[in-house]
Amino acid sequence: MLTDFSNRTALKSALGYSLLIFVLWIVYVAAVYPSVERNPSLPQRVLLNELIRFGIFVAPVLLYLKFIACQEPFRYLKLNTNVSCGVLWGVIVGIIYAALVLAWASLFLPSGVVFKPVPLEAWLTSLTVSTLIEEIAFRGFLLQQLERVVNFWMANLLTACLFVAIHFPGWFLSSGATLVSGKLIAMAEILLLGLLLGHLFKRTGSLWSCFILHAANNSAAIILFG
Repeated sequence: MLTDFSNRTALKSALGYSLLIFVLWIVYVAAVYPSVERNPSLPQRVLLNELIRFGIFVAPVLLYLKFIACQEPFRYLKLNTNVSCGVLWGVIVGIIYAALVLAWASLFLPSGVVFKPVPLEAWLTSLTVSTLIEEIAFRGFLLQQLERVVNFWMANLLTACLFVAIHFPGWFLSSGATLVSGKLIAMAEILLLGLLLGHLFKRTGSLWSCFILHAANNSAAIILFG
């Protein structure tokens, strides 16, 4: 009976958190982000964006773990467990993954591998804070909550699908009606990346492996596509 109650609690927390972040993220992308981007100061723009991301994705997790689940957040999120193992495997898998992405681009993109100049803001946001924020939300919290309800593979698939879906508001803002047809490859790539991130998290027991792999993927993407 206690296990059933725990499973129901985990399911409610996962569903409630998913609904919360999607609603807040849609509001942010549609109503707040355009105003923030008009700020002429790069440091202020980056800082404000990352603070809002933190408030949407991470603050609810920390508050829930600390005051409702009575868990030590860093330990639960695997931020201070198996750190050296996580960093090592994150670097190894990240290098291999980035190399495969670049090899795929050289073979299948019409223009091949064309290294594009990357604005400083892209490096600051895509490789550091926002990457860790997303990993805390999806692998650190959602995956572990869902794994208490279903088996790991189903939990990993559901988390990866949610990881794809969180990109939709931003895509819609930039692509509009061409969203589905123009983003099929991106959806598949993010789904596969999400599955790999979840598997790596399970194998290493460290969120740092996911952070490094995610950063490696972003590095390859922004170099190729800007």
